[in-house]
Amino acid sequence: MILIASHLGIDKDTWKGLMYGAYFGGFPSSYFRKDGTMIDKKTYIMLKCEIVRKHICKFLGIETWYNYKLNRHECNDTVENNKAIQRILSAFYVQNKDLINELKEWRDYLATDFFDSNFEIKAGKKYIWNRSNMPIEMTQYMNSKGVISNKGKRDLASHILQGQEALFISCITSYSLEEDCPYEVMSDQADGVIVQGFIPDEYQERARQDSKFEFAYLEEKPYL
Repeated sequence: MILIASHLGIDKDTWKGLMYGAYFGGFPSSYFRKDGTMIDKKTYIMLKCEIVRKHICKFLGIETWYNYKLNRHECNDTVENNKAIQRILSAFYVQNKDLINELKEWRDYLATDFFDSNFEIKAGKKYIWNRSNMPIEMTQYMNSKGVISNKGKRDLASHILQGQEALFISCITSYSLEEDCPYEVMSDQADGVIVQGFIPDEYQERARQDSKFEFAYLEEKPYL
């Protein structure tokens, strides 16, 4: 991941933030033409995107603020800042264009075929349950024709993936109760786990199989 990020001239955390945005519909793919070139955008337009403010501007050291009078996010609007933001957006899009387009198709599928086959009605409202048996109420995202909004697509995608992630972590936690387990779980955070000891690869593979989340992996971080 570090090597992939360095090809774009950014660090790993910035690249991960942009990729999370791509998964959940937060990457502004509408800024790009079919040939992959970026349409020139004013800085305040790009600042509407959370990933630009939260990840790109943070990486570039560009301070942002909210202008309540104009009802928009702003920064020091120089040509240099505008071009620096556009350069990172463009480089990331070129590197990941096919995946970004596939993820858009996946979110569209979740909001149509998947939703139509899996929703349950409770008290007149439509719900989707994820793999961790947690519901999301989808009626709030639907127009009068039953079409789910873009925000609904993003939230549904997040709900589905978070359920997979939480189930994977739950499996890791449950194994720690076994007598011969080489690690002890101190805290289950749903999106991660704090342990004493080391979680061997075979336990991670077992959790991938049991949770049916075959691409899940744990990133080790020191506990401070």
